[in-house]
Amino acid sequence: MYCSACGGPVTPGLKFCNRCGTGLSKEPTRRKRGGVAGGLITAIVFVALGGLGIMFGGALRSRTVAD
Repeated sequence: MYCSACGGPVTPGLKFCNRCGTGLSKEPTRRKRGGVAGGLITAIVFVALGGLGIMFGGALRSRTVAD
């Protein structure tokens, strides 16, 4: 049997890998696959929200100045 995280040999019956410390459950754990795509989407959302804030803030300010 081998560790799914580091590939090191594991003695049957252990709950954790002796090499990397990863928990050895019967079901493999899923890793999050956010990476670059998740960061890019987050950045786009923040830029869009910031742009909307600037637009609405400018519209409110110009309205109060004109009055």
